[in-house]
Amino acid sequence: MHVVLNMPNSLQPRLLLFCLDCPHRHIVFTIPEELRNWFRQDRTRLNLLFVASRNTISILTNKSLADKLKKKKLSDTHYIFKNIPVHNEFGMIATIHTFGKDLKWNPHIHCLIPELIYSLKKDKIKTFHHFNFTKLRKTFQFELIRLIQEAGGLKKPEEKNRLYKKHPKGFYVYVKFKSDDNDSNNASSNKNSKDIQGCINYFIRYAGRPAMAENRITEYNKESNVNRFLF
Repeated sequence: MHVVLNMPNSLQPRLLLFCLDCPHRHIVFTIPEELRNWFRQDRTRLNLLFVASRNTISILTNKSLADKLKKKKLSDTHYIFKNIPVHNEFGMIATIHTFGKDLKWNPHIHCLIPELIYSLKKDKIKTFHHFNFTKLRKTFQFELIRLIQEAGGLKKPEEKNRLYKKHPKGFYVYVKFKSDDNDSNNASSNKNSKDIQGCINYFIRYAGRPAMAENRITEYNKESNVNRFLF
């Protein structure tokens, strides 16, 4: 097995430079088991998980604009709102995990999102505290299915319909709960960290943790930055 190493040791201090010292949310976007193999067949497709996550937050932070475009039935774009000059910008640091706790193939996206948005129209920064979990799940489901179809997957209408029928509440999205949110994915996680260092420490464990112990590394190619592991 070959694993490409793309997580530098200096990532943590660099993250501190990028992050605002303000309340952040740690959000995890996951996909249902029936879609995992499609991403495994061609790992370049994993980028769609980043795009779907980005589009989901963009729609939530631009709700009125999203509703307006929906009413006008304007065609979707790969990156939602990319060609619309006046909208709210948001921050996001995202990384992908391709395995779960059982070390089986289970790609999902971990995101750090500050509770701030920048209004291009008003040229000012505003707070954004409220995350509607139902909207998060269903929007991520819709965006990911749309992007998969755009990439040539889910060609049969019954395949898409089966996903909506089996997951009527949308695809699972984990968000740390706050009192002003409408519902909770995990009511025990109701303490949102305001300490950016603690938030990054928590996040970096997911970004930097190897899929197996480092003592199993048997060979390292410095030029290609690839390790060979022993099972």
